[in-house]
Amino acid sequence: MNTSSPSTIIPFVLLTVVLLVGCQRQPAPAPSPPPAVEAAEQHNELGIALAKEGRHEEAISEFNQAIELDPNYALAYNNRGIAYRLKGEYDRAIADYSKAIELDPNYARAYVNRGIAYRFKGEYDQAIADFNRAIELDPSHANAYYRRGITYKALGQKAEAVADLERCIKLSQTPSLTEAAIQEIEALQTQGGI
Repeated sequence: MNTSSPSTIIPFVLLTVVLLVGCQRQPAPAPSPPPAVEAAEQHNELGIALAKEGRHEEAISEFNQAIELDPNYALAYNNRGIAYRLKGEYDRAIADYSKAIELDPNYARAYVNRGIAYRFKGEYDQAIADFNRAIELDPSHANAYYRRGITYKALGQKAEAVADLERCIKLSQTPSLTEAAIQEIEALQTQGGI
């Protein structure tokens, strides 16, 4: 005969259920980024805002702080490279883009930016190689086609230039980039030979 009364069984069952529920593996909350990474992102964002205002030295200082906090922050190297390029410091820009690429070999935008710096230096072969790599990584990168197109134009390779500029127009979602490509094609047409 069972001598357990319902009043002793119910608490036992509830305790068992509570223990079982408590033992279930709860999903761990998503880890938040370490404070240094968050601070690096804030410095990077401030650097971008300063660069947009033409305050390149201050922007570089912010990117430096971002990189100091997170030495593997490819985006901060890329952005600092842009600030250097806008100041005409192409070798420093290329060094930063190269570091961004070292940290993230699939970073198409860093290849485009490095290609732009090479183009400004007149190193067209390296520029085209970087634009090619960016297009391999991201075949829809309209700016890579535009930049390669104007580099081909500078080299006198009109057919290649027009093909890239037309591809840019098809891919571009930026009106100013589309308009720039159209103007480049029109300039090539007025020069003749296409």
